[in-house]
Amino acid sequence: RRANGPPPLFVTADTDKKSVYANEQVVYSVKFHYAIPLLGNAEWTPPDTTGMLSEDLPPSPARTAGIEGRNYNVSEVKIALFPLTAGPKTVGAGTIRCQVQKGVDVDPFAGDFFRQFFAAGLTMAEPVTLQTKPVPLTVRPLPEAGKPAGFGGAVGRFRVKADLDKATVKAG
Repeated sequence: RRANGPPPLFVTADTDKKSVYANEQVVYSVKFHYAIPLLGNAEWTPPDTTGMLSEDLPPSPARTAGIEGRNYNVSEVKIALFPLTAGPKTVGAGTIRCQVQKGVDVDPFAGDFFRQFFAAGLTMAEPVTLQTKPVPLTVRPLPEAGKPAGFGGAVGRFRVKADLDKATVKAG
């Protein structure tokens, strides 16, 4: 906790599991908290997920949260990750870039006091870049015990169906 309260905006990131089997889904969740007005939309740059397949999940609805007496708007991004091989993996740092309002300070001792005074209601854009912390994952190999002969790594019941939209086509 900070001596003067929580920051006006911050980002957190975590996974729903820290230890998974190879090819098992792990959900990576990033929460962007902001208690001050944003100028335009925030820009999200996903993390490096080398050694993993990734699939964006539907966005969660925006919500509000109270943290240490301060109200925040919270936007959340979720990504399904599938580590391909066993061994340590890291979900890298993701980045959020945004513009926030920066008020113009009025200095009563400045030579252009009247210009500053009348401009005090105006705001200026201040760029802000926030980064998530990398999240380590432990990826275990699938167990060998009880493994069927010819097992290729897919787990579950699968049904595949294929159809053609036309039975006859013109050559070329």
